Amino acid sequence: MLQYIGGRIEARMRHVQPPPPVLRGLVPRAARPQRLRELYRRLWRRWGAQGWWPAESAFEMVVGAILTQQVAWRNVEQALRNLKRRGLLTPQRLRHVPRRRLERYLRPVGFFRVKATRLRAFLTWLHQEWGDELGQLFRRPTLKARQALLQVSGIGPETADSMLLYAGIPRFSGLTMSPA
Repeated sequence: MLQYIGGRIEARMRHVQPPPPVLRGLVPRAARPQRLRELYRRLWRRWGAQGWWPAESAFEMVVGAILTQQVAWRNVEQALRNLKRRGLLTPQRLRHVPRRRLERYLRPVGFFRVKATRLRAFLTWLHQEWGDELGQLFRRPTLKARQALLQVSGIGPETADSMLLYAGIPRFSGLTMSPA
């Protein structure tokens, strides 16, 4: 770990605890696919789904990923509530909301005009390329789906990765994970 101490940067070692028993023997030097899958299964069996991204649907998660860029999550929650209360959390319904009205619903996130533009760009792309079906996008190989998402104005690497990991199927370096 690097720390800034007295006008200079120093390297300091932090105590690293050994992995818990459920993980022992599974932290390989060179991760092989079968070891990653087994690690994922053990973690799933031990801890279950963690609900790291609070959303009721994959589409809600994707909208949240776009809205949360440079914004506090509590503000994103307010904007999502605005959309949800009006029954707009589907690609078809949200795409047809007039721009000014969409901006009004997104106002809590700040940058609401930029967010409306990015969200509309994503919705247009999703409709034209995937027929409003996120599942079709997520069935593609990870790198191809990621490359496709990165073509959308306003979606960068972190947002694309969040969408694939939390709304799609959990994947690590192209390996599809399954808790079963």
